Amino acid sequence: MNRDDILNEYFNWLCDIVVGKRFNENLSFTKLLVHLHETPFEWYIRNDSNRAEDGKSLRFRFGLYLTDNDFEKADQIANAITHGIGGCSVLEMMTALSIRCEEDIMNNASIGDRSGHWFWRMIACLHLNGMSNDHYDHAYVDECLQTFMKRTYAPDGDGGLFRIPGIDADLREVEIWYQLLWYLDTIV
Repeated sequence: MNRDDILNEYFNWLCDIVVGKRFNENLSFTKLLVHLHETPFEWYIRNDSNRAEDGKSLRFRFGLYLTDNDFEKADQIANAITHGIGGCSVLEMMTALSIRCEEDIMNNASIGDRSGHWFWRMIACLHLNGMSNDHYDHAYVDECLQTFMKRTYAPDGDGGLFRIPGIDADLREVEIWYQLLWYLDTIV
């Protein structure tokens, strides 16, 4: 498998995690997902670098998936992806955050994997849930992503990844991980 094949397969794997069978065949968000994957994740709060590292760690996880847990081959695949992509994309960061939310905090075997659920909640807070292929606006998506990454969203998180109405803190000054934890506290 050449690098382009690996990169395409990796993108499809990421999409399967967050989309799965969530939408009917007449509704597609491929353009949005491609845009998220082509946009490098930028951060300004120091510990948000951890979210980028989580995103990049998906490359090795994908390699394990592809090679049936062959660590050496998985590492080669992860390196090929890194050479093809570079830094962490917004899609990788959000997918990794969704997985961590599900596996590390909200895991419930009786409900099943809800990684996609957490991902689409973030998409809604970013105001991107209307960006299906039929209604896609590239400039609008860019604007929303810049609002999120430059932290020019509302103090309650509206326009970022998590909105917490009535919160006393300014979420623009809080690392993403704590935003997630505080958000989950409001819905549990």
